[in-house]
This record gives sequence, structure tokens and C-alpha cells, in this order.
Amino acid sequence: MLFINFLAILAVLSSCCAVAENLRGPRSEIVREAFGPFLGFGKRKLQRFQNRGFELKQSTTCENVSQFWFQDAVIDNFAPIEQQQKWYNMGQRYWINRQFWGGNNYPIFVFIGGEGEESCSRLTSRMYVYQLAQEHKALLVDVEHRFYGKSIPTPDTSTENLKYLSSSQALADLARIIGFIKKDLNTENSRVITVGGSYPGNLAAWFRLKYPSVTHASIASSAPMLAQTNFPEYMDVVGQALIHFSGQKCFDAFSTAAEIVANYLYQGFGSAGMQKVEKDFQTCSSIETDLDISVLLSDLMGNVQGTIQYNNEHNGVMNVTDICKTMTQSDDTYGNFVQLQQLYRSANGQDCEDANWKDTVQYLTETGAARSWTYQTCNEFGYYQTTDSKVNFKHRKNHSF
Repeated sequence: MLFINFLAILAVLSSCCAVAENLRGPRSEIVREAFGPFLGFGKRKLQRFQNRGFELKQSTTCENVSQFWFQDAVIDNFAPIEQQQKWYNMGQRYWINRQFWGGNNYPIFVFIGGEGEESCSRLTSRMYVYQLAQEHKALLVDVEHRFYGKSIPTPDTSTENLKYLSSSQALADLARIIGFIKKDLNTENSRVITVGGSYPGNLAAWFRLKYPSVTHASIASSAPMLAQTNFPEYMDVVGQALIHFSGQKCFDAFSTAAEIVANYLYQGFGSAGMQKVEKDFQTCSSIETDLDISVLLSDLMGNVQGTIQYNNEHNGVMNVTDICKTMTQSDDTYGNFVQLQQLYRSANGQDCEDANWKDTVQYLTETGAARSWTYQTCNEFGYYQTTDSKVNFKHRKNHSF
């Protein structure tokens, strides 16, 4: 049976990729690519995730921020001491901003890196924690997560080496580096507050629970604390947002369009319906397998998810009201949906839509954030966003991926 439910697709690189909005600084200081965030599982979506196309543009140098390497980081924090080996190359990367720090006895805010590359801009005025540091005369620290950015503890990211990629190892890394920084700066009495949003928010909360002697408090923003394979609640919020901002008509338009897409795909490979989908959504290649369908539909869903997740956060990108206006401009909901996806491709600089599972798998063999985060979600968290909820889009067909 074809896996054709538009809204029952795994969006592996999804909500946990974003830093929570309420940890950011003034909106006017935020600069993003015009096309905004990306969610989905096609090769081009993964490339943008890899290149942090959805993240803030980051400079390589920042005033008052210095970059360092923690060279005593250990590949396996839980191995016997005599078997512990230091990281490959330079060690774990971190940054410090002493601009407001009052010295010993004043607090230290530690920003925890997540599923992407960190940079010095994390400790600048674009982040809310910067304001907290100014208020409390605190030291600012940002620590890059193992297997992301330039903090790679092993010679490569083979599946064998990725066994060292886990939240538990990341928390242990954090305990080591915080102890080192406090000793190096002779500030043993400073209280530590860990900070994170989304997945790093999880780490912030877990760190407070697991290492209470190292941290005084944690700020865990938009943290999906309950790790679950099936995560239908995400799409619950997507549906609720459509209704909240633009009414039931918009919700129903997406639901109807999803059913029409499904009906075309149900006609089978090589059918007139399948060819229509390929033409209307300008797929980069012909659809030949159920998994090709899953890639296409995850990208189409990901576009809508991205708009809702970052609604009104940035100027110059579509918000929920905009996409609902397109979806309700005529009674032809399928035609409206086709037009909406064309608008996304134009804004994203794409000339076609991915629909090739083999391309996705091949891309994930390459070292980078997409490979690392896919491994973590598969091995440790899940967070796969389906429409298995009873309160989600109607006309759904609950096939398992």
C-alpha cells in the first residue's frame, strides 16, 4: 500500500532544530535568509539544515567574545579512567564573553549548543541571555555539542563512532568543561545557570537534575522533555495555529488538499494521478517507490510547519495569515496548495521538489549536522511528527512509515 498521507509523514529534522524565540534578543537585530526555516527530509532540505540556512547569519568574529578549545574533553566519559581517550584534533569548542562579568562570586550563564554549529554570535546582544548577563554582571559561555560544528571527538562520523553521540555524553562534557572554566578563571564560588532552547532546553533541564552540584539553576525554553517516537502533538499545534490565526476554513482547505493529493497518489506509480502530482509539484525526479512519496510529502508538510513554527518572527517571509490567504483564495483547494508550494520554492530558490529516497540516504552518509541529528533522533529521541492524533486533520490515512 502506498504511504500517501500528506500529513502523516516523518519530519525528522523538525521542531528540535530551532532555538526558542523567547531566548532571542530584539527582533530588529535578527537577520535570516529571506526564505526562512526548513523542515523536511528531502536532500535539499537536509542541505539547508546542514548549512544552517534556517539559522541566523553568523559572523566569524564578535566583539568581546573569544573562542577557545577544551583539550581535556574525553571521547567516552563513562569509560574506566585508564581507558579514557581525549578528543581527536583540537578538542571541544567553546566561547566566552567577559563584557559584563563582575569576577569571582558573580554568576556564569552557560548556553548549551544543540543540533548544529555554534558561533560567537550566540553570546551577543541578539540573545535574551545577553541582557540577563548585563543585569547580573555575569560571565557568558557557549559550549558546542559533540559531533556538531567543529566539535568532532572522533576521526570520522562512522556509525561505529556515532555510538559516542548521546545526550548523556553531552551532559558529561558540559560538567567537565564548566569545572575547567571555573578553575581556569579562579571563580569557584560563581553560581552556574545553564540555558537552552528546544533540544538544548532539554539538556539544560537534565543537567540541573543530573549534576545539581555543578549548576544552580537552568533555563529550559520550549524543551520537548518527553522523548517519544510518535510525536503527533506537534501537528496538533500546527492545526490549532491555522484555526487560531485564520479560522476553520483554512484548516479545512489544507485537509481537503491533503486528501486530493492522496487520491492522486493512490492511483499508483506511472498513473495519470501520479504524473499530475509530479508535474504540479515539479518533482526533481519521477516517483518510483513509497519512500520517494514519503520524501516529497515530508517536504511539502515541512514548508507549512516551518511557517507556523516561526510565525511572525521575521520580516519578509510568509506567515500563517499569508499561507491561509493563498489556501482560501478560491474553492480549488488543490490548486491553491499547488500555488502555495510554488511560492515556497520561489522563496527558497528551488527549481524543483525532492522526491527521491536514495538521494536522501546518500546525503545522510556524509559527515554533518543532518547525519548527526538523524542518528540522535533515531537512536535516542524519536520526535517523529505524525497525524496520528484524534484531533488532527480529517481525511487522514494512518499508515505507518
